Amino acid sequence: MRKSIVIQQREIDLDSGEIRYQGTQSCLEPKVLAVLKVLLAHQGSVISQEDLLNQVWGEVIVAPNALQRCITLLRKQLGDDDKRIIQTFPKLGYRLQMPATSATTPFEKYRQVWLGALFAVISLCGLVWLQYSAKPKHTYRLADLTPLTHDKAAQYGAAIHHDQIAYFQQNGDKTDLLLKDLRTQQTRTMQSQAHFYGSISFSPKGDSLVVGEVTFVEGVKCAQLRLFNLALQQSEVLLPCYKQFLHSAKWLDNHKLIYMSTDKIRRTELYLLPLTKHSPPQRLTLPEDIAKVYQFNVFNDALWLSGVDQADNNKLWQTQVEGEKLSSLNTIALTYPAADASLPLKLANGNVGNGNIVQSYQNQLFIYDQTQLITTLPLASPAALTLSAVNEHGALLATAGKQNMLVRERQWQNAFAQDTDITTSDFSDASGQYQPFGQAIAYLSNRSGRTQLWLQTAKQAKQLTFDAPVNSFVWQADGKALWFSSNGQLQHVSLQGIVTPFTVSTKIKQLLQHGSKPWLLALDSASHLIQIDTDTGKTAVLLPRPVNWAQQLESGKILFSPVDQGKLYQFESNQITAVEPLADIILQWRFFVRDNAVLLQDKQKNIWRYQPDLNKAEIVAQFDEQALFATDFRYEQSASEQLAMLSDNFAKYQANIVQIGVITAPITE
Repeated sequence: MRKSIVIQQREIDLDSGEIRYQGTQSCLEPKVLAVLKVLLAHQGSVISQEDLLNQVWGEVIVAPNALQRCITLLRKQLGDDDKRIIQTFPKLGYRLQMPATSATTPFEKYRQVWLGALFAVISLCGLVWLQYSAKPKHTYRLADLTPLTHDKAAQYGAAIHHDQIAYFQQNGDKTDLLLKDLRTQQTRTMQSQAHFYGSISFSPKGDSLVVGEVTFVEGVKCAQLRLFNLALQQSEVLLPCYKQFLHSAKWLDNHKLIYMSTDKIRRTELYLLPLTKHSPPQRLTLPEDIAKVYQFNVFNDALWLSGVDQADNNKLWQTQVEGEKLSSLNTIALTYPAADASLPLKLANGNVGNGNIVQSYQNQLFIYDQTQLITTLPLASPAALTLSAVNEHGALLATAGKQNMLVRERQWQNAFAQDTDITTSDFSDASGQYQPFGQAIAYLSNRSGRTQLWLQTAKQAKQLTFDAPVNSFVWQADGKALWFSSNGQLQHVSLQGIVTPFTVSTKIKQLLQHGSKPWLLALDSASHLIQIDTDTGKTAVLLPRPVNWAQQLESGKILFSPVDQGKLYQFESNQITAVEPLADIILQWRFFVRDNAVLLQDKQKNIWRYQPDLNKAEIVAQFDEQALFATDFRYEQSASEQLAMLSDNFAKYQANIVQIGVITAPITE
């Protein structure tokens, strides 16, 4: 008999790693299971990280955070959000504290009672039960992760047809489109030195593929659909563009495509394109409850859409084309943001999944039947795995990529610029902010396994927060502490790392600014601009419309940019007006009030200083690709003007195409 234990009402098979909880099944990755076994062997005692590494990995050299990632995945599977079961002892190790019981003790007795009640229901509803039980039940686990590409250049976004994969390869500041035969390992270039938009799609016969290609029409950037004939090794513009980005086309059949059209402010529509001559594209009307579509895929005659509804709830929709509209067949609620998830894929019929839908988000697979989530599988990998295709045998193709960010400081003095990288880790560091009245720099980093708040001083980098991922932060106006948001909750942290929760009546999406009054400027979950009184916790809506970014002046006047345009406006006395000296510019990203002046970047790579009291704006510097997205400024106006800017910048993108095997087996009761 296989040995099982119960932790947190989760029945864990220590041979297979299967977990059963509230009617769902999932499976621990082998190394995560091995870590659990070691913790169980030392239950109630602290075991050092070194001993854990030696017992699980032996002599194999692994990434520094490999153990921490396994602990994080294990806590998630056990529902150990408050870290009471797997306890961390800094610089010492970990301890499994929660008693683990055999699955044949009290839990099994409860299970027997439950089964008795179930049989009573079955006796009354036999026919219904027989119909339900006829449906196959499966448990899933992941097999080997196999690299399909190995080049040092970033390779990503694969599509597959039989033994051929098409994918993008980064080539300097441009991209190549490649086709690889997995049998012969031969690769040929379909198009080089281009810019592509969206995903690649093979035709049902595998003799053509279509992709969105970035171009310029009358000086305006857009994306056209380009069709490649693989047999003739020729291509043609299938559908030209003007201002819109046409991309991510999927084949409804050999003669019709469905594609996405996205405008400059990221509004997206779906179109049906017949491939017969002189047939214009037809806009598809979405079901009324769909507000926005982020990803979609076509399986047989059904379209699966991933997006948000009118109430901003993340969902999957199964739809079908009826004339010029999509009719909804099924809806599934998502527990993660659709905007950040992969496109939905259909597991192949036959030996894997019986046609279930799978989507990836933050290195987890979410598997659904036609109506609900049936299981999740963790993907233990130092790289971010994003699904892009599934082959005919049910194996998944994914991009294993690392797109890290780094915090860079650029200093100008008398028009001379000098760059210094504030962070140089192998992880993603972003959102650097100068300490008011001090020399430290705070930033967000995922170097500890999840995004946390860090502090960089002249001597060292210090982690300030350790729990749920941090979404945003601002310095307290006096520079003695920081405010941050995590899972919509507002919290306060001292420079010594003492965290204090702060209760407010609304969920926080983004913190923008802290004032000395004291107040916090923030965006709520609907992106409305709010002000939080940090003495009382009371909130007030300042602008009941979606806002992208905002700052408040000492006078109380608010400067903001709406979500649908990169323009700067001012709000005062319940009136919204343009900022005239900056009316013709398009904002690059955010802007910041420093010493009652506003510093910002524009799309023409200029840095402006706007003085609201004088209603005057002037260009004080220029920036380039090495100082892309400003996150803070310092400005000193003296005999020799000095300007410093912190910015988020892309580190080198590393990516390869991998294949993830999925194994399924019937559940034996």
